[in-house]
Amino acid sequence: MQIPFNIYRNSRESLTDQIVNGFKRAVAAGDYRRGEILPPARDIAKSLGVSFTVMRAALARLTAEGVVNPRRHVGTEIVGIGVPIYQGRVLMVIPDGDDCFYQNILVGRLRRQLSDAGYLFVQEVVGRDSDGCFDFTHLDFTLSQGIDLAIQMFDRPAITRHLASQKVPWFLIGDGPDAPEGAAGLIHVDRCAVAGKFADHCRKAKVKSVLQVGVIPHDADALGALRERGVKAEEWLLHDGGAFQRIDEVQRCALEAFEKRIALEGRKWLPDLLFFKDDFVAAGAMTALLRNGIKIPEDVRVVTWANKGLGPVYHRSFTRMEMDPVAHGEKIADWILRYLKSGKPPKNMVVAPVYIRGETL
Repeated sequence: MQIPFNIYRNSRESLTDQIVNGFKRAVAAGDYRRGEILPPARDIAKSLGVSFTVMRAALARLTAEGVVNPRRHVGTEIVGIGVPIYQGRVLMVIPDGDDCFYQNILVGRLRRQLSDAGYLFVQEVVGRDSDGCFDFTHLDFTLSQGIDLAIQMFDRPAITRHLASQKVPWFLIGDGPDAPEGAAGLIHVDRCAVAGKFADHCRKAKVKSVLQVGVIPHDADALGALRERGVKAEEWLLHDGGAFQRIDEVQRCALEAFEKRIALEGRKWLPDLLFFKDDFVAAGAMTALLRNGIKIPEDVRVVTWANKGLGPVYHRSFTRMEMDPVAHGEKIADWILRYLKSGKPPKNMVVAPVYIRGETL
């Protein structure tokens, strides 16, 4: 190990002062760059020919003066001279193409709260190579820069396996219910948490038949809860969801599917209630229904998945399963900060929609 300065036993400066001033000069000269991780203190002490006690005292002063920043699980990081010290770095890992309102608002809230708490918030989008496989080149470079915690957004097995192979603690924000192997914790997005309340409401409102409409199988599924309560329930999947790249494509797909079915079958196929598993499916379908003179809730009752702050919008309030990305982001940020301070993930980390009764059921 080559340290860019020497220690002199016959100097008037104490050994501690020599080490402190030596590192300051090395940082100012560019021998150490901001973000670089120093070797272990015992190794530096051995290289300089001083005791560990002297080295520890020097690092304590360098830390107090803001030149270095000791970080849990990472090591002693070079900060610089006159540069703000971050408590640590948190990396948000997002699969390419999974861009949606809920994610954007939630991640924005995470960024704000973690930044306010003194953490550097870094975001990495994992793209795909020419074969369609995830390319981890940029992610690996970012992980090598000293990350205290990585947060994976969405269940993507390839990304999960890759993070599990790295020497970085990481959380998954996903469907759960169990944390994947190697993860420090799981933040379970329980999309079916209020299916029972919805089914109970249907039974009390004497709803006899429900058509569940969506684009992704098993997402926000209420079929089991409805059938357990004696409500006839079927599902209409408009698409497998794999090819949609933009929000308006989902909305247009629903509009065209409903327009086509109404043109072919009229109104006889309509159930007592339509449950839309996706708010953009709801927006497209509602456009087609209203365009064809089908009134809601007079002709067909409606319950929809919804994101607070996004809609869908109708002149009557929707009965809905509503996700609140701001509240969820605040809750997740609190969990992450508790983990970063204690090293122990909080228990029962679950975010879920709330069931809100409106005028459409």
